[in-house]
Amino acid sequence: MMSQAMPSRFQQAIDVVEALPPEDQETLIELIRRRLIERRKEDIARNAAETLQAVREGRAQYGMDMPQVDVTLTLEEIQTLVFRLPPLEFAWLADRMRERAETFEMMRLAETGFAEWNEPGENIYYRRPGY
Repeated sequence: MMSQAMPSRFQQAIDVVEALPPEDQETLIELIRRRLIERRKEDIARNAAETLQAVREGRAQYGMDMPQVDVTLTLEEIQTLVFRLPPLEFAWLADRMRERAETFEMMRLAETGFAEWNEPGENIYYRRPGY
């Protein structure tokens, strides 16, 4: 009597899925796709947290071989991320942002004072020809 090889777990899973109605197969595909996306997000978040900790501890190494990553976030997405910060980190960030806003405001106000320097008669370093 010849024994048949046991089907692999993967093949068993395929057989089970193929036995489902088409709508259930589509639902299962969508569920698996979403779980894979969530798992990838968790991996990225864990890697980012480890990287930030390495930067804080001075263990991060920067090099030319690191890939360039461009991230585009909306203001709403940034706000959501900021509001997820632990309270101490949120307070630290709020202080830095307040300092930056004050600096921008001082620079904006100072620009109006320098506008008069653009007038030739106000330039103390202006030399008239022949002097």
